[in-house]
Amino acid sequence: MKFLDRVWGRDGQVYLSSNDYERDGSWVDEAFILPASEAVSRRIESLSNTLDVYFSPVKFDGPRREANAKTSEWAWSDLDDVDPREIVPKPTIAWESSPNRFQALWYLGEAVPASEASYLSKRIAFSLGADASGWDITQVLRVPDTTNYKYSSQPTVKLLWDDGPVWTSEGIEKHTQEVSREAAAGSVADMGLSATALLAEYQISPRGLSLLQSSPKEVRGSDRSLRLFELMCHLAESGMSISEIGTVARSSPWNKFKNRPDEWDVLINESRKARNKVQPSPVEIEDLKVTWLPDLLAVADLGAGWLIEDWWLSDSWGFVGGEAKSFKSLMTMETTISVASGLPLFGKLQVDRQGPVLIVQEENDTLTLQNMLFGILQSRGLFTGPPIESKDGIWTLAGMKPLPIAFLNQTGMNMTDLNRREHVEKVISQIEPALVVFDPLYDMIPGVDPNRTEEMQPVLNWLRNLSPKYRTSIMIVDHQRKKQGKNDSSRAGQRLSGHHIKHNWFMCGLFIDRASDKDNTIFIDRQFRRSGGQGLMKVEPKFNPEYELVIQN
Repeated sequence: MKFLDRVWGRDGQVYLSSNDYERDGSWVDEAFILPASEAVSRRIESLSNTLDVYFSPVKFDGPRREANAKTSEWAWSDLDDVDPREIVPKPTIAWESSPNRFQALWYLGEAVPASEASYLSKRIAFSLGADASGWDITQVLRVPDTTNYKYSSQPTVKLLWDDGPVWTSEGIEKHTQEVSREAAAGSVADMGLSATALLAEYQISPRGLSLLQSSPKEVRGSDRSLRLFELMCHLAESGMSISEIGTVARSSPWNKFKNRPDEWDVLINESRKARNKVQPSPVEIEDLKVTWLPDLLAVADLGAGWLIEDWWLSDSWGFVGGEAKSFKSLMTMETTISVASGLPLFGKLQVDRQGPVLIVQEENDTLTLQNMLFGILQSRGLFTGPPIESKDGIWTLAGMKPLPIAFLNQTGMNMTDLNRREHVEKVISQIEPALVVFDPLYDMIPGVDPNRTEEMQPVLNWLRNLSPKYRTSIMIVDHQRKKQGKNDSSRAGQRLSGHHIKHNWFMCGLFIDRASDKDNTIFIDRQFRRSGGQGLMKVEPKFNPEYELVIQN
């Protein structure tokens, strides 16, 4: 098979793994000594008729265990819903493991120790917001052109490309955030904290500490499942998050799932059960503040009016959603310039609240951002002279009225980091913006599974509370999956990544559909909690010879 021939090369011991979801979820590893193209191809053909088939990008000397790992020429990632066509560093090879779910490899140009390849994979995972458990040394990935039996539709694993750039370790590090170099079988908790560091952050009960210090003899003589769950409950009582519980439990002597391919998934499921069982302490009734009806009605409804009429509510929160390359960032920049300048959006939607704007963005590089802004400003007539002029090496705008738009541009924003949250809130309190834009959400929540309510809820709570706290509107750019065929009746907001919680959360939604990359025409579905939908708007951005926006209805 050409794909695995390229990944594995010509020598060493490699592994195929298979999984039977329908029967019992059991895993089977099979070793091959290279070269073994014909044997591997025959085995894949045999397995893929009924089973899910995986490969490891690492070479081993013995069973597929961390201790036996030798080298790899690749960094890897289970990207989940992070689209590889939109990321930096661009993968060398990428494939779609199921509709709108992706996996990828980055060629390093030479064989490196498996621990180094795993470390680079960890940097990629945390920088892109990919699967935070998908970087360990024993990780397996789906084989392209096989069947994904995990879903009832049984989609084919589709190769997207295999001719991407060649990277070096230094190149990967340049484009990714720094994380701890803890061994790959260890922590995958938020921002890479180790089990030791987490235990120092929380006050664990004496019984919990006793379980963590159990001897091998105590483990052999006890029910490991029962003791592991008991430990998780004690960790939950300390206030740990689900991923943090999983990290500590993973390094504990009670981890009965150690070295299983699905180890992290099982630990997370058990951690979730422990959190659900352990209820927070009840609030004493005298601590509750009662609001009487006259006081409730006397409080002004801050979000009753429009920020921009028929486009976005004042002092509200919501999403600008769309698939890749659907002009999401362009529409948010058009919005910010209208709010900052007071000029009607698209020449027709009135700005009801003019004011400063803060843009927190990780999506676009500086040159892309500059070109986008220059085009919009020129089309609005906000400067008439040359876009920029140089004097003594200093570049400045010419002939333009200053607009109160501030950027936190590619600063590595992480909404799970309390220090970063405080920094953003400090900036908001200083400039008092009418609008704050976060672009895009999926780059700002590393390690968070958008489909897990308990992981997304703290992030969404923080974003929502910014609006009344600072009397500002919150606009969040987010990815939207494609429709699943003609019979897909889901509404636009329901196609947001992790849609169940997000669709129930937003007050304002702008959902953009673009038919194809060859046609710039987009349809914008406007949805609002207070005033209902405003119908579709048809817009066509044009870029030659100069940028202009054509409103077609």
